[in-house]
Amino acid sequence: MENTTNPANGTNGAPKNSATTTVSGIPAYLCYGGFALGLVLLLLTFFVKKWSTGVLFALALIAIIACIVGREMTKEYKDFSGRKLAKIGIILAIIALPVGIVNTTMTEQRENLDASHEAAQQMNSSAANDTESSESKETETKTSEPAQTAEQTTEAATEEPTAEETTATNAPTTSSEDFRAMMDSYEAFMDQYIAFMQKYSTSDNPASMLQDYSTMMSQYADWATKMQAVDENSLSAEDWQYYVEVTTRISQKLAAAGVSAN
Repeated sequence: MENTTNPANGTNGAPKNSATTTVSGIPAYLCYGGFALGLVLLLLTFFVKKWSTGVLFALALIAIIACIVGREMTKEYKDFSGRKLAKIGIILAIIALPVGIVNTTMTEQRENLDASHEAAQQMNSSAANDTESSESKETETKTSEPAQTAEQTTEAATEEPTAEETTATNAPTTSSEDFRAMMDSYEAFMDQYIAFMQKYSTSDNPASMLQDYSTMMSQYADWATKMQAVDENSLSAEDWQYYVEVTTRISQKLAAAGVSAN
């Protein structure tokens, strides 16, 4: 009987190197599944802005291992399309790692800056409320004092001051130069802060200003701490008046610039 098997072909005449090789079972699942996981993971990194580092690494590692094992199990099938997809899946999973980490880092940094900004604004708002409350108390005190009669005024004018009264009257009421210098520096910083926040809120690319934003908010928090540490009861009359004037001007500037203090 004549043998019809062609030496160039395999058993039953099937070609050894088929243009398209079919692979089924676990090797195919690993190749296609690893590619799919790598692709999905990369897409998710563009939508999920905050990742758990452990979850991100675990998913990327699963995708990479699946693709590598699938390619090893199908290395005899050079024309198997899943091998190419598995290679692409490895690349996608590797790219997804830094993208996810960068997005997570930027999101956490932005959240920390926003929290610091909110805390500093609350401190400034509290200081402004304290100023308004103090002004109200001063107004009530002035309106509650009884007006002197003409007779009392005449008697007070004709009375000769005692030695103690003369000493008290002639004693100079000086204010602390250091305190005034601090208040002037505080107002100068707040002018810079207001200008920066206006620029930041209208910027087309606020992400490029994150470093300056972080520096500004750090300084803002430092000044808020300094202002909260001021003991209003220990201030002289002139220092207290200057404190009220500066904080009132700052509150008016914030309102005029549309910068929220809440």
